Parts: sequence; C-alpha cells; structure tokens
Amino acid sequence: WNKNITVLGQITGAGALRVLNDGGRVVLANGANDYGGDTIIGGTPSSGTVARLQVGASDAIPHGAGAGNVVFANQSGILYLDGFDETINGLEKTSTGTATVEAASGTPTLSVGAGDTTSSFAGILADGGGTLSLAKIGTGTLTLTGANADERVPVRGTDVAPVAAMLAERVGVAPDGPLGATIASLSGSPAASRLSAR
Repeated sequence: WNKNITVLGQITGAGALRVLNDGGRVVLANGANDYGGDTIIGGTPSSGTVARLQVGASDAIPHGAGAGNVVFANQSGILYLDGFDETINGLEKTSTGTATVEAASGTPTLSVGAGDTTSSFAGILADGGGTLSLAKIGTGTLTLTGANADERVPVRGTDVAPVAAMLAERVGVAPDGPLGATIASLSGSPAASRLSAR
C-alpha cells in the first residue's frame, strides 16, 4: 500500500494515535487535533517496514497539558514536517529501528518540550529536501543521542542535555546555561561551524 492517507477532520479523544502503515504516509491535516494520548509512529515490527507520519498543517500534533509525546516504537519510522512548524511535548524513541525527523520541504521548526516535558531522542535529524530547525522549549530537559544526518540542523534553547554523536562528536551544554554560550566556547572547532543557536 503506497498511497498516502490524509486525515482532514479533527482527531479527538483520550487515546493515543498510532501510525502502522508501511509505504504511504498518514498525513495529519488539521491543526485543531486534541487527542490526549501519545502520537506513536510504528507498530508490530517486521523486516523492511517503515511507518510514516506527515504533518499537513502547523501544530497538527497536540501538545501541552493533557497531550502525549511523539514516540517512535517497535519499527523504523519517519516524521515528515513537510514545511510546517510543529510544537510537541516530548520526542522519544523506544524502538530498535531507525527514527527520523525530516523537514522534507520548506524551513520548518520542530519545538520540543511543551508542557515542561523531559524526553530523550536517539534518532536522526535530517533536512531531506528542506531545512530543519530544532528548538528546545519549556523547563524540561531534552537529550539527543542520535545522528544529525545533514550536520546542519540548528538547535536552539536551554536545558539541552549533552548531545552525543549529533555531529559525529560530543557537544556538552551546561545544565543552566544557554546553548549559545557553549557554542561560543567551541570557536574554531568543527562543531562550532555546524551547530548554531538562534
């Protein structure tokens, strides 16, 4: 099944939204979605399957009090922002497969940490035809331990825990310090030319 499924109506209720399909994408095209559970990308693992979720409107994934996290689970998965800015609570990977957040097109920003959520993401940040930015918001901590496929994804915000292998090297951020101050201290290093704070 290689056709996209676009959900134009509002998705509401207390449960989680799980994307299981392999081939085509599930496109969330309603910014008023307010379901209360996690947004789970992935289901029963099988060889070669990839679950694909695409944002078709800004903030189509609920965030804030009463909303869940974006969780990559059980199989490989991709979240395509497709040019739309998206704010989420936590970003997590519990699967053994590959987890990827991709701009796909345009210059979208993924803001992580709404609801003061603490989370950890061992996945890939990729431009994929667009230009992706990642913003840390709220008072929680975001830990990144995956790979930055394009080595250009800018990260901004505070409380970003040590970033392992994000740029093929480790970049530490002081727990109470702004990311920009840490980057300034890396002046002249390869990381300083590829990681930016805005």
